[in-house]
Amino acid sequence: MSTTTSSRRLASQGVTDARERELPRWSPDDALDFMERHDIQTYESRAVLGDGTPVPALPDDIRMYVPTSRPGAPLPHAELEDLDGGRLPMMSLVRPGEFLVIAGEDGHAWCAAAREIAETTCIPVRAVRIGHLDGDYRDPRCTWLRQRQIGSRGAVLVRPDRFVGWRSIEEPANPLYELGTALARFYVEK
Repeated sequence: MSTTTSSRRLASQGVTDARERELPRWSPDDALDFMERHDIQTYESRAVLGDGTPVPALPDDIRMYVPTSRPGAPLPHAELEDLDGGRLPMMSLVRPGEFLVIAGEDGHAWCAAAREIAETTCIPVRAVRIGHLDGDYRDPRCTWLRQRQIGSRGAVLVRPDRFVGWRSIEEPANPLYELGTALARFYVEK
């Protein structure tokens, strides 16, 4: 799909320039406080695009947190390695005021889609690939691999507050359209 076509499609969904819209303010503290008060691990809201998967069941009465990439959940922790072997927490990849697409090791199409959306709409989004032995970042301990719940060509969209806003288990026929539609939902008022 050409840049012009994708720009028109996003514009038809109400997204022309992110600078024209105020990015919704999500506070991680507010979301975590809500989750603790209601004894839940994930939540549903306009800031979460559900994927139809069931809410994870708690394994027992004591453990209150099960890492998941289900939309509405906090981004799970994983220690990654950059290409130089330096260690870093996955949370450090999320930057204030910017959406992050985390794709599987074969998720090149998601990275290209995020790049095109950022260039043509000025929505603050970037993408990285994380895999066990391949990607922009490596997961040598397979922590993210066990928690990601997406395939090697899938993707997770993380909001600036480090909560998962949307995910695609595998790569669809048109990743640009799917990602653009998901991001547009965060900017278009209901």
